[in-house]
Amino acid sequence: MKKPVVNLLMILVFLCSCALILSSCASSSGVGGDESSSRAITGSTPSSSVAGGTTFSSAEADKAAQLRREIQAFESEMIFFDYDRAELKPAAISSLDKKAKWLRANPRFAVRISGHCDERGTADYNMALGHRRATAAYNYLQNLGVPSSQLLNPVSYGLEKPLAMGSNEAAWAKNRRAEFELIQR
Repeated sequence: MKKPVVNLLMILVFLCSCALILSSCASSSGVGGDESSSRAITGSTPSSSVAGGTTFSSAEADKAAQLRREIQAFESEMIFFDYDRAELKPAAISSLDKKAKWLRANPRFAVRISGHCDERGTADYNMALGHRRATAAYNYLQNLGVPSSQLLNPVSYGLEKPLAMGSNEAAWAKNRRAEFELIQR
């Protein structure tokens, strides 16, 4: 029941941030000023202003937008496991190969890996299984050369944070997973 509230709050924060950025951009352009004519006079490149008076060029803004898309793609791509297993499947290996490459190229980010289970089994067993799943991903990334400084300790949520509700194979398959959270350092 908490997930809809958290999602709503995240959307609200996003919308407020967008409104703040847009209002800041509008106030920095000046009254009656034509950006293209002022650019021609000063020879400067177009820029965007954000709260706090920091100005970014279009290239910097594009780069920041690209980074946000990369982070969202990284975090949204989970890996999945077979029932009662912590071995990496070929699809998981492919995903982890991409994640390792991205992490090595972006050393200012660290990743926290969390392991999850379906509802079957005891809470203690599922906590241990979730930890084995997160650790399998952690070890694979480390073996691919991701520095341990970028790999935060694996976490297990066992069966506590299901992705899909239901007591059937379709729901269980979605819940047997590892998730990845990037943290900027």
